[in-house]
Amino acid sequence: MATTKTFPIQENVRLEQILSAAEQNLVAQGYSVQPVQMNEVSGTLTVSKDYDGVKKLIGLGSSCRATVSIQNGNTLMVNIDSEWTNKILAMAIGWFFCLVPLITGIVGCTNQSGLPNKIADALMIASTNP
Repeated sequence: MATTKTFPIQENVRLEQILSAAEQNLVAQGYSVQPVQMNEVSGTLTVSKDYDGVKKLIGLGSSCRATVSIQNGNTLMVNIDSEWTNKILAMAIGWFFCLVPLITGIVGCTNQSGLPNKIADALMIASTNP
């Protein structure tokens, strides 16, 4: 499921500053962040937490990829794609075989559902305070 948000920004703000400030904000919250600036007006931000090993398999990991672009020099457009596959698989396995993956899948879903808002908040703060 994708989430699209737009934020007004100042004319002189560079995307590099926004990505760096958002990265610092999300790292302080315990997330692993990989910013990639493709050109002066577009980039991506991959944000994850517990998205490796056993936690990923049982649905506890959360991950989103945000595509960030500056439009008309004064608008920040953010498209956030969430990763739901491992949670759905954990819940299906838990439903048919044992209860534990069902519970961890549900916990993972709650964590995943809040991640796009955290990313959007970090980018909004970063765009207003470069």
